[in-house]
Amino acid sequence: MHEYAPKVDAEFRMAGRWPLGVGEESGVLVFEVEGYFNAFAAAANTLLQRLMLDPSSSLPPARYRRDQ
Repeated sequence: MHEYAPKVDAEFRMAGRWPLGVGEESGVLVFEVEGYFNAFAAAANTLLQRLMLDPSSSLPPARYRRDQ
């Protein structure tokens, strides 16, 4: 895993209240990002709702991981 460590003061914000992008506030580099999981979960929820509306659709049983 690679961890980004900026060489300047930086702040990372998850999308929500601000537009996405890179900017600067009072000498601090600001990254406005969207969390991948949030976008994925919203898309999965939309797909599930569509599938539930179609009586001919079906979902495979969930696979559960066994912790060792």
